[in-house]
Amino acid sequence: MAHGTEVMNRNLAVRGLKLISTENLATVHATVDGVFDFNGMADALVLDADGNTTISAPTNDQIDVEIAGADDFTFTANAFNVLTGSALTLADDCAVKWGTGLDILMAWDGTRFNVTQATANSEIRWGVDAAGIDQMWYGDTASTFMNWDQSADSLIFADNAKVVLGTGSDITVAWDGTRLNFTQAAVNSEIRWGIDGAGIDQIFYGDTASANLTWDQSADKLIVNGNASVQGLRTSSSSAAAITTTRVLTLADAGGVFSVAQSSAYDIDVPDPTTGPGCRYTFYLTAPGAFNVTITCAGAATFVGTIVNDVTSVIPATGSTLTFASGASVLGDSIEIVSISTSLYLVRAVSSAASSITVS
Repeated sequence: MAHGTEVMNRNLAVRGLKLISTENLATVHATVDGVFDFNGMADALVLDADGNTTISAPTNDQIDVEIAGADDFTFTANAFNVLTGSALTLADDCAVKWGTGLDILMAWDGTRFNVTQATANSEIRWGVDAAGIDQMWYGDTASTFMNWDQSADSLIFADNAKVVLGTGSDITVAWDGTRLNFTQAAVNSEIRWGIDGAGIDQIFYGDTASANLTWDQSADKLIVNGNASVQGLRTSSSSAAAITTTRVLTLADAGGVFSVAQSSAYDIDVPDPTTGPGCRYTFYLTAPGAFNVTITCAGAATFVGTIVNDVTSVIPATGSTLTFASGASVLGDSIEIVSISTSLYLVRAVSSAASSITVS
């Protein structure tokens, strides 16, 4: 066949391969060097018996692969394209490789999907910095998953999804919808906060503003602030022990021991014991003088109990005002009050002079 000879409406056999050219299709050009030009003919190279599996290039710079009458794949410049409805299927242990040095390999070995690298400290990135990708990781139970929400910059654990720590699943952390649960596999497990000698400030807030429990690591103190209280536990006051003028104490001062000076007349106000039994305040006289110092309750609570004066008189203490009496109290006189309900303080007072401590 001469160079440039046109072949129309005939069968052309070349090395056992049948090429089909029909009317109204592009002309096939055969050259003496064995090159065949299908010139954009659709379905030009037929591969199966019923004629619906073909390779052709009806679009310039594109090769179409048709299987069972539908285009499944195309080749374009520097690209192999899998079309809608088609799949790229790899058998077990077939690897997809990236990089000039085969730097990253991905393969399914029959039970696991393995991503391996040629060099240690290789890196895989998901998305673009400042424009990430949402990712969902599902568990075995419906609605239990981990979600990286890129728009919220949040790693979200659904209810009952767990963070498990330790080779033996030693510590589990999970939110069950109403509570955050820390559970352990073995009894006597331990959780530590901070480093010995370099701890961490911790604040636990209440329902009321400024009411909180604070561990101040630099001060080595557990501090009860605002209207917060510790029920059934003796605490130390964060305030100075000396009282020399009018003072309003709070529940946060419960457990404090306070010195009193009769250098002027003033009142010490204690709060209603709204947390119930266990609020304790102790007052002792360090500077007797010619002024009354009274102890009253800001709310409706009253004092009940006993006052022991000059070691011989025992006086029932019932009232709303306790007094270190002017000119009668002496050094060392003391009053201790302890809440026994939300409206009563138990009084235990001792003095070494008659009538030096009174109740009214």
